[in-house]
Amino acid sequence: MACQELAYKSDSILELRDLKDEAGLAVTTATVTAQLHDEDGAAIGSAIPIAHVSSGLYRGVIPDALWSGDPPALAPGKMVRIVVVADAGADKHLERVLRAVIGSA
Repeated sequence: MACQELAYKSDSILELRDLKDEAGLAVTTATVTAQLHDEDGAAIGSAIPIAHVSSGLYRGVIPDALWSGDPPALAPGKMVRIVVVADAGADKHLERVLRAVIGSA
């Protein structure tokens, strides 16, 4: 699994692109969320809503609150898992897991 880099204290945008149903049609009514987890699997913050933007494209932003705190939940060098879940009704469920490292300050 490839590892992405999230820029520290940036407006990190999460996107789910080209969400389609079994007929190849764009899904525009799914409920999509992303949940960040630390290396031990513990949730970081609450689920991030990912909104429908256009035909099969969903987008959300990692909240600023996750970059603050003492220590911050997201700090340079930390590895995180991002679990993206899209639910569009019965038998229409998608889950993707991404790995990312927080870039330097």
